[in-house]
Formats: sequence, structure tokens, C-alpha cells
Amino acid sequence: MRQKGSSFRIIPEQIRPAVLARVAERMTRDGQLQSLSEVIAFAGTHQNMIALIDEFERAALAPTDVLRRLEATAKTDSRYIDLARVYEEYWLELERIGLMDQRQVGFRLRDLLSKSAAAETSEKIMMKLQ
Repeated sequence: MRQKGSSFRIIPEQIRPAVLARVAERMTRDGQLQSLSEVIAFAGTHQNMIALIDEFERAALAPTDVLRRLEATAKTDSRYIDLARVYEEYWLELERIGLMDQRQVGFRLRDLLSKSAAAETSEKIMMKLQ
């Protein structure tokens, strides 16, 4: 990825729950969480939410993918929608502080490879047209 001009810093695993806690607390304070606001401060909640985010990422589901699927099938006050929104805000927070988690590196690499393959294909087509 660095060869393609994309740099990144990976967040230490033990810091991730603290980042997620900050995101969830801000969302609760701002009234953005409906179903989860009552349990967000419970011990273990943030670590379990990180585990869920890890599952989404292992399944190659970005926050926008999860939200799109849930918005088509779940109630707007669903705890699943809240979880997906926390996932989205977690990614935005990592971006804001200039960090990525290990699985996000995979997403970025996939995007770079896709763009590179598309550029190569376009170049080949243009060469054939000349």
C-alpha cells in the first residue's frame, strides 16, 4: 500500500475499546443512540461491540454495507441500527485521528487493488482503440 502512495498507522488493539467508548459516549450524549443508550456504560459493552465490528470486518462488510442492509429490513429504532451507526462512527473517528484497525487495512488494500485493476483495464482498452 505504501508503494501506491497510501500510508497508514494501525491502532493498537488494546486502544480500540477506548476509541469506541468515546464514540459511543458522544453519540449517547448527542441523542444519536436510541436502543443502546441504556446499556452503553455497562462493563464489557465496548469490548463486545469491538468483537461485533471485527465480525463485520471479517465478513468484508463496511459500515455503509451494514447500514444499507439493516435500513432495508430493520425498524429505525432497532438496536441493530444503533450498532451499525456506532460502527460507522468508529470508522470515522479512526479516520479523524489518522489511524486504522488491522482489518481496515484489508479494506483499503482491496480498494487500491480494484482501482489499479480498473486503471490497467482502461489502459488496455485505450491501447486497442488506437
